[in-house]
Amino acid sequence: MNNTQKGLVVLEKELRKLRESVSYRNPMQISEIIIYHDSYLGYVGNYICPRCKASLERDFMSFCDRCGQKLSWKNYKKAKRIYSGENSK
Repeated sequence: MNNTQKGLVVLEKELRKLRESVSYRNPMQISEIIIYHDSYLGYVGNYICPRCKASLERDFMSFCDRCGQKLSWKNYKKAKRIYSGENSK
């Protein structure tokens, strides 16, 4: 592989990173909430990031604290409920 080809490979990787970083700026709709039973609090729910599928630490955050995805809370009340644990419904 010559220097020109190596340069093109590096450029291609950089362009891919740039495209991915731009896509994080477009808001993704919150569409899932995981619900689990806590012996002290009862049933507790955490919304899930649509990109990385990590549970969000707080509701109504503008961005995911793990992957940086911009979030849209427009129809959060229609989020699919996923029950976790032994007492799942």
